[in-house]
Amino acid sequence: MTYLIPVVSDIQYPLHDPRAVQLAGTIISDINAERVYCVGDELDNWQIGRWSKGYTEEYDGGLGLARDGVGTVLRDDLGITDVMRSNHGETRLRTYIKKYAPALDGLPEMEYDAFMRFESLGIKYHDHPVEVAPGWLLVHGDEGGLIQTAGGTAMNIAKKSGFSVVCGHSHRMGIQHYHHAFSGTVTRELWGFEVGHLMDMEKALYLKGGFGNWQQGIGVLAVDGDNVTPIAIPFHNHRAYFNGTTYKV
Repeated sequence: MTYLIPVVSDIQYPLHDPRAVQLAGTIISDINAERVYCVGDELDNWQIGRWSKGYTEEYDGGLGLARDGVGTVLRDDLGITDVMRSNHGETRLRTYIKKYAPALDGLPEMEYDAFMRFESLGIKYHDHPVEVAPGWLLVHGDEGGLIQTAGGTAMNIAKKSGFSVVCGHSHRMGIQHYHHAFSGTVTRELWGFEVGHLMDMEKALYLKGGFGNWQQGIGVLAVDGDNVTPIAIPFHNHRAYFNGTTYKV
């Protein structure tokens, strides 16, 4: 029996696109999956980013509100059950504490999952790559070099790990494969799958000139025994097509 695993892309709350989040939530609700994964970067955390240090962004006082807001989005709007570590999440918090607030280092409430209150939200946090389907790893995407071609970042990590990989981080959507065959028979399949983003690009002020080869959307893994099929669901003007249905918000 085939079952579906939704994989939600980078949200980077509060730089998210609320309509894109709503669209993703509607699709996920129809899938009615047991597990719903987020690739990480659910929170932008610009207040503790290195580019904000010493500037007004560091002092805007909005970190707590953003943390609480994205918790509601993850639990109520998207039904997320699992979140992957990420550079905007755990890495950014740890780096800030170690550099600028070392007295807080090691406090259990400053661990990222505790800071985000994931347990109370019913969300499982993964601080390392996790096998989400037979032969498939969920990672954030910053574990390897960032490749400009869609799917390339995931493929790069797949070749290093020996597992097929689904990830975010690049904000691109794409599927690549690297298969082996002998005597006309495929002996090994290796996939790299990047699932896009759910941001509002107008809020991403760091995009020079507003340019970016990004794609809104989410991903799905269709699992049939040991066979796993990656399915990209791109969003176009807050519309998406999946499983015979056109969704729009």
